[in-house]
Amino acid sequence: MTLGITTIDAAAGGLGGCPYAPGASGNLATEDVVAMLHGMGIKTGIDLDKLTEASRTAGTFVGHELPSKYLRRTSASRRGRGAAPSSAADRRRAVNGRCDPAGR
Repeated sequence: MTLGITTIDAAAGGLGGCPYAPGASGNLATEDVVAMLHGMGIKTGIDLDKLTEASRTAGTFVGHELPSKYLRRTSASRRGRGAAPSSAADRRRAVNGRCDPAGR
């Protein structure tokens, strides 16, 4: 973003990917990207709470946990293991404690 990137390919909850690529883990989760960008102070115009709800709903149809780190963190919060992230800093920490959806 700060270097001129204007498009990022991602999917709600991290759904999709190539079933023929050995070791492929799926797509980058849109909510992970948006949480990272918001944590960096980059305005996206995306309502992260609504996006998270949409991804959570999509997850009910596939029959397995989605690879989204942000979705897993907020789902754990909903089960009573902590407050749901509300500030940009909280959202940033929800993505593995750093601004990095890949957890690096």
